[in-house]
Amino acid sequence: MASGRGFEPGSLICGGNYPLFLAAILSGVAIIFLPFSLAGDLPINLRFLLSATLAASLAGLILGRSRQQSVRVVKASGDRAYLVEDGMKRYIPDPITHDFIMLDTYRQTERISDFELRLLPEGAPLPSILQCRLVKGDGPAQYIIWEGRRKHVPDEPTAQYFFRGRNYEHVSEDELDQYPRTGRLRSILAVAQDNTDGQLRELSNQTEALKSLVILLSKQMDQIGSRPKQFVEDLSGRVTDNWEYAGSWQVIQDGQNRYLAVTNSDDGGIAKACRLWDDYEFEFETKIVQSNSGWIVRARDLQNYVLLQCGRDQLIPYFRVNGEFLKMNAVRLPALLPLQEWYGVRIKVSGSQLMVAITVDGKTYVLLDEPLLATQVVSGRRAGNNEGQDFTLALSNTFGSIGFREWETENACFRNIKVTRI
Repeated sequence: MASGRGFEPGSLICGGNYPLFLAAILSGVAIIFLPFSLAGDLPINLRFLLSATLAASLAGLILGRSRQQSVRVVKASGDRAYLVEDGMKRYIPDPITHDFIMLDTYRQTERISDFELRLLPEGAPLPSILQCRLVKGDGPAQYIIWEGRRKHVPDEPTAQYFFRGRNYEHVSEDELDQYPRTGRLRSILAVAQDNTDGQLRELSNQTEALKSLVILLSKQMDQIGSRPKQFVEDLSGRVTDNWEYAGSWQVIQDGQNRYLAVTNSDDGGIAKACRLWDDYEFEFETKIVQSNSGWIVRARDLQNYVLLQCGRDQLIPYFRVNGEFLKMNAVRLPALLPLQEWYGVRIKVSGSQLMVAITVDGKTYVLLDEPLLATQVVSGRRAGNNEGQDFTLALSNTFGSIGFREWETENACFRNIKVTRI
């Protein structure tokens, strides 16, 4: 980092890189003595050609060293990280200090060879940031005391990231002045924004590539006439014919009618026919037997989908990512839904837009109509085993199947299930 410390021993000789300095000296000696050591019967122009080649090598060494960063954060094949300043490496003792170094130096960690790491002379290990002091004088500014100098901490989130649960020490202005200033630490918020933007850009690129593949496959299926426009479940066959599911999925015969009863289905179930579908209308009737009725859209598999959990008085969207549920803001229902009574549901997914409507007693209510499916970075609170913990996660739900989910006390039934591509 640009700490303003004095030159380390050897820093004026090729930046402390002694192997490079030695190579330069040897090349220079070779240039001087090569014309005299070559066999006398060689043409003089060949002698000078060889001398010029060595001179170019020497120039390449010097120019290459001048382009190398004076401050680096490096790792070889092992897990040990080092700060390299002016050609000298210093061991970084722990992950939180590693974060501090990267924040302070604006450097990402480089992977280098074990050989290159061994060539670097080693200085004293860096102190752990956990052992440093967080101090404050009479003014509002806070400082980290780092290797005998003070570095300004720009905001409270940065202070809490490195000194979580610790309060600053109040020191006198005279004591504070004993520590020379060494600049301002970059805010952890700026790094978080940089990482989020980069994560979102990378996710967008991956999403576009995946979507292009889906479109290509869909066109190929159109050409051979095998791409269905509609999926209708009449429940006349076995459940396993059309659905991939976990838990209890049973077809119940009710007079001339049949319906699907779902219970004890933690992972839920999805329609096999709709795996590569992107934009569609999902229509069905449902009745809540107990607690909630759970509806799935844009499911890539049983571990990754969007879940709409409809209770008697609210609708709660969830994102399931690698088996974990991320809870979003609830939507209040216009009226209390009765138990054991059928009502209609229509869900439309088009691009990033998600629309959910229910029909109760002949009246239709739009509960949700938002771009909830956009490729995005979301923040919220975790559900399930890690309930209450905050999260920030990049999400992408551009295609996938429909389905249902009921778990624990939840119990619901479904009939007249139809999905139409749009």
